[in-house]
Amino acid sequence: MRRLTGVVLFGLVLAPASAADARPRPPMLSIKLDDARTQVTPGDEVTYRIVVNSDEPKGLPTRVELSLPRGMTAVRTSGSGRISGSKVSWAASIAPAGRTLLTATGRLPRGVAGDAVTSTACVTAPGHGASPLVCSGDIDALPSSDALPVRALLPLWAATAAAALAAVAGVLHWRSRRRRRAAA
Repeated sequence: MRRLTGVVLFGLVLAPASAADARPRPPMLSIKLDDARTQVTPGDEVTYRIVVNSDEPKGLPTRVELSLPRGMTAVRTSGSGRISGSKVSWAASIAPAGRTLLTATGRLPRGVAGDAVTSTACVTAPGHGASPLVCSGDIDALPSSDALPVRALLPLWAATAAAALAAVAGVLHWRSRRRRRAAA
């Protein structure tokens, strides 16, 4: 039989705190990811700006990770950013009640299919588990694949212009024959 430990005070049970209750509270952080665009074209270089704000009274060591859109390759980072394919990571120490600015530039390959590309930036901190504390995302539209390039439309324009010219020539010929009959 288990024994219940605790103290009864005025009808309330006061139990000792367990180790599970001693978890650290999550840090007060916010993150914003933006590339100052709403649409990207395959072949473009895109620079992402990540701003991490802390409302913590103490400095906080963190890890910031940016996941670039599928197929995009990172080409440059700010500070000590490490590039690994389409991921960029930084070990950043955020000052008390401070702000950290990080940037990364990637190149979107030609031939990317879809309606949009998405990137995500997240912050983790030692002692707070592997799950991200905060994340932010950025979505940019891709040009519609339904649009035909101008060169593909040139034959259509030429055929339309030829048909219009033939129609005008036919009307002028019909009018001239009608005038000749009226004059005769």
